[in-house]
This record gives sequence, C-alpha cells and structure tokens, in this order.
Amino acid sequence: MSTFIRVTEIWTPDRDGRCLTLRDGIYGELDHFRDHSAKVTFAHGEGLPGTAWKTRAPVILKTFEGSVFKRTAEAHEAGLTAAIGLPVFCGEFLNAVIVFLCGQVEKLAGAIEVWEQKRSTELGLRDGFYGEWEKFESLSKSLVFQRGRGLPGLSWETGLPEIMGNLETSNSFLRAKVAAEAGIRTGIAIPFYSTGPLDAIVTFLSSTSTPIARRFEIWKPNEDRSRLRFEGGIEENSDSVEVSDAGRWVEFGKGPIGMTWATGVPRVEYHGDTQLLTIPIIEAGSLNSVVALYS
Repeated sequence: MSTFIRVTEIWTPDRDGRCLTLRDGIYGELDHFRDHSAKVTFAHGEGLPGTAWKTRAPVILKTFEGSVFKRTAEAHEAGLTAAIGLPVFCGEFLNAVIVFLCGQVEKLAGAIEVWEQKRSTELGLRDGFYGEWEKFESLSKSLVFQRGRGLPGLSWETGLPEIMGNLETSNSFLRAKVAAEAGIRTGIAIPFYSTGPLDAIVTFLSSTSTPIARRFEIWKPNEDRSRLRFEGGIEENSDSVEVSDAGRWVEFGKGPIGMTWATGVPRVEYHGDTQLLTIPIIEAGSLNSVVALYS
C-alpha cells in the first residue's frame, strides 16, 4: 500500500547551534535520498528545515521548483514532490525540525494542514497539502473554525492534541461529505507552540488508500507529572477513538515515548515492519503531551 508520507526526517542543531544536521529518519527503500541527506547541513533560514527554524512556524511546500527546498534533484529522483517542515521549540530554543516528504502517487488522498487564528474567535487555513484532492482543498480554503468546532477548533479549545475517527460520517467534522469522497476516515490535530500562546493547529487527515499512519496515539503527563498516561488512540480505518486509560502509562525516560519527554526531541524507532515517530508538544517550556505515529 502507498502511504501519504514517504519520508520522515528529524533535523537537530549541531554542537555549536549554527546549523541543522540529520539526526534520524524513515526512508523506506529510498537509500540514495537518505545517503544524500546525511551529508547535507542547513543554516538558519536555509532550505526547508532552516526556514522552519527562522520563521518559527510550520512550512508547507507544494512544489520544490522556485522554493526554498535545496534537494530538488535528489527528491525528484526519489519520486518526492512536496514537503512539510514542523519545528519543535522549547521557548526560544529550537529542539528539532521534523520534515515530512510526500510523493505524487496515483490517487494520493489525505491532507496535512496548518490552521491559524484569523480573528479572535476564528481559525482559517494558512496552507495545506492535499495530494490530488483539489475539491477537498478548495472547500478547506473557504472554511473557518470557531473554538471547539471541528477538529482544528477542538484542539484550539483544549490546547492539546485531539483525535477523530469515522470522519466521513461524523457530525463534528465539518467536511464529512467531501472526506467520504476522498476516503478520509481518521485525523489528528496537533497544537503548535513557539515562544508564547498557541500559534497554530496542524492537522493530519488519513485516508484508506494512502494512510498517513497505521495508528495515532496521544500521551499526556498525569497530575503529579510522574509518568505519561495514554490519553487516546486510533487505528487506521477505525470508527472509534480509544479513550483515556490511566492503567496504560510510561515512565519518564523509559522507551521512545518516555525518552521524548526526557529530551524534548522527536524520535524514530523501528520495531520489525513498524516505524514509530514521536513528537513532543512543548508549551511554555514544559511538556504538554507526546504524539506517536506508527507507520
């Protein structure tokens, strides 16, 4: 099965903090692109990782020609045509930039979106990548979300990651009809924090034909911040979201999820045929939650 995201990279500051180097990644069979990327560095403001660092915001590139992207020839050789840079900050300090690279395959369906506050009571679309589903993109551009409404609005209200399933029939998902046409069934909204209040909401919408992940999970510190508790999860193509379970937890510094809490840095782990990406959500210098994507 083709996937919406074909490559995931984690770029982190070098010892001097002057440029970004490749820490880890998920490349599948694209060894040549991995080898090239391992030799590249990005200064502040350079390339997609450096631009996400400088602008302190998620950056979406729907095409590489004429953009800040620096590995265009190698990316095209690997069949990669679009990319998203998601920086992870702890206050004013950059911990990492996660880069997701997508390729144009037949009937590429799904979405990665960035929603930002347009008015005091509304979120509007800043940018998004939708594969071949122009109808879904067009509808999304015309929408605004109030606090607590829809998937982006729900994350805006709680300030936490939020998961939705069965999107094609959900009364809470405002684009359900068009989502059904695209086969989009599951989604997760991730709050983005830079140096201050909530800056944006990043949504990942996954389809049955080209899923973004096999599974999404959210882990949140418990009341005394002694461990991370399982807050919710969903399998691809599932109709229901698994609810919070205090009986499922990980300790600080234990395993990939616990290590993400300890370091504030995204991680990639391999478990047989399954790859795990962990994303720390850091708010005002403290861990808000950890999002886990299994692919």
